[in-house]
Amino acid sequence: MGALPVTLLIVAAVLVVFVAALILQATGLQSATGDLKTLASAAAFKSEVPHTPPKHIPLQEPSFDPTTNSLTDEDINRKLAGFATRNEVEESIEFLTSRGYVPPDVLEMYRNYPEEVLQALGNDGDLAALAVLAGQYAEKDYDQFKNAVLKSIVYGSISFAQVQADLYSTQSEFELANPNGGNSELAKLDFLLSLSWYEFIKMRGGGEAVTQLIDARIAKSAFTISPADRATIQSQGAAIYAELSNERQRLGVGEYDNSVPPGLENFLALIGIY
Repeated sequence: MGALPVTLLIVAAVLVVFVAALILQATGLQSATGDLKTLASAAAFKSEVPHTPPKHIPLQEPSFDPTTNSLTDEDINRKLAGFATRNEVEESIEFLTSRGYVPPDVLEMYRNYPEEVLQALGNDGDLAALAVLAGQYAEKDYDQFKNAVLKSIVYGSISFAQVQADLYSTQSEFELANPNGGNSELAKLDFLLSLSWYEFIKMRGGGEAVTQLIDARIAKSAFTISPADRATIQSQGAAIYAELSNERQRLGVGEYDNSVPPGLENFLALIGIY
């Protein structure tokens, strides 16, 4: 099948940003005084990179110690209303940036760097540089685009792991909708690979939100997913994890850090990441 329309994927990314902004606004995570980042820069967004399909490849409450922490009156009011404090929002942004959800203002700054500088930064695991490189390569050099995406995932990006999952899902839908007669078996393989990437995300620290997402996609799909298919999803997810972990070892960066900072679980579940 040919390349998926880039425009469709850009529209999908814009919708993700819009929904994330609405969630943040509805839950009071934007500063009332305006000295935090704007909604656009505070949210942990998927990369704005246009994407090309991959080729087939086999709020628990945060703990609070009054002896070491202090809450402002604003923070107390926010917690009483069920909202996150400023520190919790900032910690969430920092954590999600480390997982590849680079704020748009940071991406914009990196776009001013020459390609050779971005490549050097990307080789050292800079996820913002890799996101910008992927955007530059998306429509002109598939192999370099693919390398930037996979390198980003190797260095810890969950964002691009989601991109991989969504691309396989979209590829499956396109295969089924092929007016010349789609290949349902190939479409199902793509769908299972999509869910396998979400299984990988679960292994990277994803929680109940990812499990629910997998179940929801299965329920809405055109396929009958058997217990054997679910076993395939799990085994393929584990194989993806093992292969990328081996690459991390080769690069000398050690095992994945799959921990989630205490107190952030509910916020991460709220935005549908963990």
